Amino acid sequence: MGREQQHLGAMPAEFAGMWLYTCSRRHRIEVMQGASTFRRKLMGLPANPLLTAIPHDARDSWRSRPTPELVRRLEILCASGPRPAERVQAVRLMYDRAVRAAWETYVFCAFACGLFEGQRGKELRGRFGSRSDDDFRSAMAECQACWFLAGRLGFPVSGKAPGRGNKMLDMKAVIDDQDVGVEVKAPYREPPPAGQAWSDHDGEALAQCLDAANKATAAYRATTYERAEKDIEWMIENHNAVFIRINTSAFRDRMKGYYETLIKEGKVKREVYDAVNAMR
Repeated sequence: MGREQQHLGAMPAEFAGMWLYTCSRRHRIEVMQGASTFRRKLMGLPANPLLTAIPHDARDSWRSRPTPELVRRLEILCASGPRPAERVQAVRLMYDRAVRAAWETYVFCAFACGLFEGQRGKELRGRFGSRSDDDFRSAMAECQACWFLAGRLGFPVSGKAPGRGNKMLDMKAVIDDQDVGVEVKAPYREPPPAGQAWSDHDGEALAQCLDAANKATAAYRATTYERAEKDIEWMIENHNAVFIRINTSAFRDRMKGYYETLIKEGKVKREVYDAVNAMR
């Protein structure tokens, strides 16, 4: 046991949760929890990030008006105690413990990366404590994405991720010294009936989310251009303002051959060039 404690104490935080999620021996789980608690106190993070993200008043609200989904959440959050003698109950408890360990890992990583700070963190906590299945699923999906990017892939991740205009993205990751904005989508699909063999993926549902996001972006861009045009017309009419439109067609024509060479060499994507070229 002492040898394991020494080993776990030196384990990087991003790998500790993965080890906890995959282990099955109870004494290793207890050692890992003890080491994690000590490490979190040193880092100034909550001793129990999961229950910090889901406060008592939210859990009490779930208990006061339970639904099957809320009862399932509470079962996972309360998964502890000795292993039952009955096999089915024992398997269910071990499964719930594994799910809770995964949740703890995701939420701990989100705390460490600052996703729970400021107004953004308040909104994330609100979704964790919500009765809505969609809110809870989206909040956990963001924490899971944070863990995957920071813990699994090792990218620096931050919750401060400004997007276009006043929009804030879910998070940003630094990849090859470039800030990459991240938006997390968690569409819901009905699970297959119990006992039925099933094999599929969520590509279609994710594609629908991306298509809706692209349409929203296009609508925002069109609205922004239209508002800018009206503002310019109003300033010209009321303040005799002078605006000069720069004609870049000559420059684009001169640079077209150079960009075609970059496209052939694979350094620039054709669709990116066409999209930029079509902008006003």
